[in-house]
Amino acid sequence: MSRSLYIFALCIISLTGSLCNSLYAQTDPLNGELFTALNGLTHTHITAVHQDSIGFLWVGTQDGLNKYDGYSFQHFRNQPSDTNSISDNYIWSIDEDSDGNLWIGTSRGLNRFDRKTGTFTVYHPDGPDGKNSGGTIVYCVYVDPSDNVWFKTDQYLEVLYADSDSLESWRHNGNGDSQISGLPRYQIIRDSNGHIWLGTQDGLQIFSPSKKEFINYVHDPTNNNSLSNNRVRAIFEDSRNNLWIGTSEGLNLFDPVTSGFIRIPLGITASPQEKKINTISEDSDGRLWMG
Repeated sequence: MSRSLYIFALCIISLTGSLCNSLYAQTDPLNGELFTALNGLTHTHITAVHQDSIGFLWVGTQDGLNKYDGYSFQHFRNQPSDTNSISDNYIWSIDEDSDGNLWIGTSRGLNRFDRKTGTFTVYHPDGPDGKNSGGTIVYCVYVDPSDNVWFKTDQYLEVLYADSDSLESWRHNGNGDSQISGLPRYQIIRDSNGHIWLGTQDGLQIFSPSKKEFINYVHDPTNNNSLSNNRVRAIFEDSRNNLWIGTSEGLNLFDPVTSGFIRIPLGITASPQEKKINTISEDSDGRLWMG
């Protein structure tokens, strides 16, 4: 597959400070191609994008899953008469395990796509009482290095263990109201110490698999070392094991010594929209890029 830039939706990325200088320094032209529902996609509302280990690009939309091979799209939608089809057409997130299987969060459960057979297997979130109390929408999916599949529903963090194919779940917010439906970009990551970090609309939560307990961090107007905002939209661990937290009001660096946060200034002229950090990445030179 050629390494061209494919544009699936119009995005405006606001950068400030030295990041702008780095951006403007790039003079090489980018090859672009726009895909819509008129020339390949099942829908133009893009909800997830994942390039797999082979090189295929998977695009989740609110009306189906799309596989792009560099030339054309293959579509995957729910077929009510086919139990091996994907369980729902609204795709929230995509990740991959070491065997090349795709794990897909939908509005009706977690799906595993078996690349060898081309079939889907659905896992329905149960919650601790086994009664789907966590909701059926799987917003975020993360496959850890042991191939355990972590995913988040309205009220629970759940894990599907690779060695036993069994589910375990924990309520990820004490008041049972995480308010994440409609904000699918809130994510899950695993840090270098094995802790699971969850972003929600109600703050940042860190889960210890060994202790099976959560630590919650929220914005405190009286404490400048607290989160700058409770809407945690992005979490990223850099190559030096620093944890960066993007919120609706700026960037935060986690201080493991004090368990507090250092708020990173984005410039006094930054608008409220520009202060929203939706994604964080690091280039080969160790520079952080935010959108």
